[in-house]
Amino acid sequence: PPSVSVSVRDTASRASLSVFVRKRPLLDEELRRGGFDVVSTCGEEETARASLVAHEPKVTVDLSRAMENHTYKFDGVYGESATNQQVFDSAVRPMVEHLFASRGHGTCFAYGQTGSGKTMTMEGLGSGEGDNSAGIYSLVADDLFR
Repeated sequence: PPSVSVSVRDTASRASLSVFVRKRPLLDEELRRGGFDVVSTCGEEETARASLVAHEPKVTVDLSRAMENHTYKFDGVYGESATNQQVFDSAVRPMVEHLFASRGHGTCFAYGQTGSGKTMTMEGLGSGEGDNSAGIYSLVADDLFR
């Protein structure tokens, strides 16, 4: 797919509703069971993108296998290697800045299937866990009180 150039910071600060997606890598157990990625992010892995592709396995009438691809656009899409800091910087910080500048209201929530990475994103992995040790909650608090 063609690369998408979007300023996620501009999108997040102007919109009344912004939707961001974060893709997690397959777990070792999923790989052992023969699982495969059904979602691909488009563009550079280190930067926020605006679309993803969902791969839908199909069996055709003649019983051959096929893959149907569906592209979905969002305000930002983060790949497997994105860090909590990157998600915060481009998706959450603009909202926090807007709230204080406009004395407005805002909500940031994580939605997804069990095991999809919501807790890791919002709470982090704890000290000593590299780039994802701090979650969105603590990154917001650090930003507010620095």
